[in-house]
Amino acid sequence: MNRSPDVAVVLRAYLADDGLTAPDRVLDVVDERIGRQRQRRSWRLPRRPSMNTYAKLAAGVAAIVFVAIAGWQLLPGSGSGGKPTPSPTSVSTPRPTPTVEPIACENNLTGCTGPFVAGEHRTSNFAPAFRFTTPSGWGNYVALGSIYGLTTSLQRADPILVWSNVQPAQRDAACVLSGTGSASVDDWVGYLTNHPGLVVSNIHQTDLNGTPVRILDVAPDPTYEAPCADDRPDRTVPIIKSAIPEGDGYGVGFSSRARIYVVGLETETVIITIYSYSGGDAALTPILAEAEPIMQTFTFEAP
Repeated sequence: MNRSPDVAVVLRAYLADDGLTAPDRVLDVVDERIGRQRQRRSWRLPRRPSMNTYAKLAAGVAAIVFVAIAGWQLLPGSGSGGKPTPSPTSVSTPRPTPTVEPIACENNLTGCTGPFVAGEHRTSNFAPAFRFTTPSGWGNYVALGSIYGLTTSLQRADPILVWSNVQPAQRDAACVLSGTGSASVDDWVGYLTNHPGLVVSNIHQTDLNGTPVRILDVAPDPTYEAPCADDRPDRTVPIIKSAIPEGDGYGVGFSSRARIYVVGLETETVIITIYSYSGGDAALTPILAEAEPIMQTFTFEAP
């Protein structure tokens, strides 16, 4: 069959009607193949009307246009067809769990809080519980049932110690430390003021947030000869007999000083000490200036 000059026009018109445009090279190839391809006779089905020449041409053109459109959609860069490009899968990376460093309590004990932020705090292990307020720079590194310590960041270990379930300490003839028995506020004041190894001064009474308190400043008597050899080198005077080994026999020695607060609660007597462990009288003054404002915020809770 001779090449029909109208095939290219028909193809372009057909594509234009559908809003699609094939590249010129596709249309030229299709046009050339239509011009060279010999037409085949179609099998006629019974009762099916025969197609005339123009109908055959139109059908052939339609089939070729369909193939051309499908082929154009598969061309690289056509914007359609082919396998869809998979979207990258985001992989969530688990965040590492922060490592919490254990708090190093004093003498390898447990239960302490560690550094405080500025504000109000409450004891947890100590009984009776109490609340208090500190600025930044303070912390807790001793927190037992009957001893609670407050420490500053100024290299002053436990300038404030709070004691419960304690008795006035004494040495027997065998130099064994024992307690004098349960003691009221008056018992404690009498014990301290009458101890032969102590120099007591600044005795007065005050109020601690509704609780009556007796205050005494104590120092070792430099002329005192301790009856027990273990106490003689540092002229140590034991004051506190504790129910637990930690803190048992706490007192004053050669160059240590203490201000003692005897707090009378309904159920027991609590002892609060502000310590200067060395440096004599001069060292206690700046510690009192730093520690007393905190101690004066103590509020003991009812049992």
